[in-house]
Amino acid sequence: MIRPVLIYLDTCTWCRPFDDQTQDRIRDETSAFYEIMLHVNRRDIEIAGSEVLLAEIINPKNFVKGRLWR
Repeated sequence: MIRPVLIYLDTCTWCRPFDDQTQDRIRDETSAFYEIMLHVNRRDIEIAGSEVLLAEIINPKNFVKGRLWR
């Protein structure tokens, strides 16, 4: 059995879909994020997490973002 690739996504990557999508770069990065998620669903990629990452995402300043990722 082939093991999935293990990757770490930082807070900026997790939050990118919630950023203003009017800039090409932001849209491209959001598309890349969703492509990664497709690979996660196919079990080609596994995501590594950390307590620090979780704390950053559920930070009250990112309340809406944090509620979606719990």
